[in-house]
Amino acid sequence: MSNLARLYRDRGEWERALEYAQDVVQRFRRLGDRYGLSTALSNLGALHRQRGDHELAAACYEESLELAWETGDHIGATHILNNLGELHRYAEDYNTALDYYQRALDMTYEFNERQVIGNVTNNIGLAHGGLGEWAEAVRWYDQSLAYKKHIGDLHGQAITLNNLGVAYEHLGQMDNVQACYEEAIGLLKQVGDRVSAAGALINLSQPPIAQKMPSEQRLGYLNEAKALLAGTDAQERRVLINRLKARLGRESEWQL
Repeated sequence: MSNLARLYRDRGEWERALEYAQDVVQRFRRLGDRYGLSTALSNLGALHRQRGDHELAAACYEESLELAWETGDHIGATHILNNLGELHRYAEDYNTALDYYQRALDMTYEFNERQVIGNVTNNIGLAHGGLGEWAEAVRWYDQSLAYKKHIGDLHGQAITLNNLGVAYEHLGQMDNVQACYEEAIGLLKQVGDRVSAAGALINLSQPPIAQKMPSEQRLGYLNEAKALLAGTDAQERRVLINRLKARLGRESEWQL
């Protein structure tokens, strides 16, 4: 996505972001630049997806994918296939998402794109989680984590560890849940993602993870979360609160 479209999106100016992204698409169409057009369409699709317009996003991604095949951009095609998987996962069409993810994964193995492999295997885990197949989700998260460790992707490791913690929670393996979150928190602090680190700390402080935890330890997690969030962007905090409320079903003691 172009810096200007991203700037408008981050400001919540969706119409201006879309207008700019559409102008870029038309510019590449006029130039006959199929490679540039494929990238521009993928970026426009991402904006439509983030706004919730899944049909428009799918149309952009499909045209972008066709152009990627035509131009021999195999790496670009893997990203677009992954994006199509994401689109269907957000729509809770998990089996179709898995089909796209597997196609992307097959290509990443062929071209040994280790960072992409780490991302796609993580997303496959998410899709299996959506289907309630938590043991299978753990298997894919473990693969993702191994690839991300190999390439030194600290933030990516933290994301997968957080997802792994959720899977272990569904499997009732609370010791593993706590270990995953604590490792994720350390990595998130290391890369300076204070908001995500605070979210993981709040997760640790809540039942069922904290069911047998001393109250002092729970309060320690909450106080550390609040300290990390001090001075962070208000919009990021609100996004975190909404995500936590959706996951935990309450706000109560961890009001931020």
